[in-house]
Amino acid sequence: MPQLYELKKEVILDNYHKCYKRAISINKRPNAPLQSLVKQAKFEKASPFSYDSPCCPNGYNTCKYYVLDPNNLVDLLCEENIANLFSFLIENGYTIETQLTEMMQQKNKTLICYIKEP
Repeated sequence: MPQLYELKKEVILDNYHKCYKRAISINKRPNAPLQSLVKQAKFEKASPFSYDSPCCPNGYNTCKYYVLDPNNLVDLLCEENIANLFSFLIENGYTIETQLTEMMQQKNKTLICYIKEP
């Protein structure tokens, strides 16, 4: 059965480069071929105003999955380079679930899209 994945934009604090990045996170570890572009990592809160809610944890205390740039597998994919990811997805048969994405974006402004594996 094909899996559905959620891609979100997330501001992270990159301590190595000493800057903030708008990275792309994915809700779970995908199957191949997208798996080759996903890295599990833990970043500090980007702001002291970012907090976990006991009702709906943000996950700052746990590792999350982030998408790497298909053109540079050592760097996280930044929002500005998302076309690189969409090219990869199209070349590998993934489907962007536009109807579901549009419906959910009304409530979640960090949502980029939902994708379905081939």
